[in-house]
Amino acid sequence: MLWSGWSGDTTNAVLLVVGVAWCFAGYRFFKPTLFCGGAIAGGSAGALCFGYLLKLDGSLDARTGGFVAEVVFGLLGGRLALSIFDFGVFCCGAVLGVCAGAALNNSVVVPLAPAGESGACSVGVLVVLGLAGGLLAVGPLERHLLIWGTAFCGAYFVVQAAGHFGVGGDDFPSTFPSVVGGSGAARSGGGGGGGGTTAGWWEYFGGLLALFLAGLYTQLRHTARGHDFSHHRPEQRRLRAQQKKQTGARSGPADDRGYQLMN
Repeated sequence: MLWSGWSGDTTNAVLLVVGVAWCFAGYRFFKPTLFCGGAIAGGSAGALCFGYLLKLDGSLDARTGGFVAEVVFGLLGGRLALSIFDFGVFCCGAVLGVCAGAALNNSVVVPLAPAGESGACSVGVLVVLGLAGGLLAVGPLERHLLIWGTAFCGAYFVVQAAGHFGVGGDDFPSTFPSVVGGSGAARSGGGGGGGGTTAGWWEYFGGLLALFLAGLYTQLRHTARGHDFSHHRPEQRRLRAQQKKQTGARSGPADDRGYQLMN
């Protein structure tokens, strides 16, 4: 959920930096990835809450208040993602699902939805795919989904930021619903519901796929190769602590010091 003016520029600038890092090395930078996943989820929740608050009190400054809500909730979400491993992984998977849902909305849902119902259909797709992505991420597909997910989300963020700053000649057609001002149609695409009706969407979509495949190849062959961060799970840490304690008890103090140096 991006706000207009300087707050939107700032948000897209941050997403551009995060997008490049995620696309090509999202899994390699595991803890920053967890933090960013939680921050994006928290920032979106904060913007949503402020949007409903704005409807109750129209005297509030939409741009400044929305930006502050995004930052505060984003930092809280990021910190929580680092503290609770499964929550961080869930947020990363949910971000993937929402980005995939936004692309699906632009390509299929909005153009084919009945008149006046595209907004509700788009929200439904985002919610369902977001929950599905989060649940799959905390399951056995964790590593694979994080690699594929960060490559796709990173590509999406880069293309979205490029559209926002006018690199592609058009604003990126977003179908993220806006709580301030109706639908999330592209600024250059007019009102209504649909990023999918914007003429430049398929050019953006082609660039999104090309960047996603380049990022996925880079991660699988280089940056994520040989790395498995499942040992960050709490149960794995407890198991290692028990093994270390048992090894120290059997080996004695001197050997235990050597074990600590090697690990």
